[in-house]
Amino acid sequence: MLPAVVLLGVTAGTTHPVLFAAAASGVADDEQGVGSAMVSTAQQIGAAVGLASLVAVADAASGPASSGLGAASLAGGLATAAAALLALALRSRPAG
Repeated sequence: MLPAVVLLGVTAGTTHPVLFAAAASGVADDEQGVGSAMVSTAQQIGAAVGLASLVAVADAASGPASSGLGAASLAGGLATAAAALLALALRSRPAG
């Protein structure tokens, strides 16, 4: 578990500022608080829904010879990769 916690510590510190900066771009100055709140809310809801989904996958894949954690890890990794590809495909292009 230690490698996962270390990886989370390193990546969270580098990705969260970028996430909030990207979310704030194009938002009017007087609505920055609302934009930040929307990102935080989406992040928290996404984490709850994601965890519930992975627990359901682990439960469905568990059996006498398996705990289902491997299937949940694979599903989480595939979902992360799909989200990254979707984000790259949908990123906005600079004008001109």
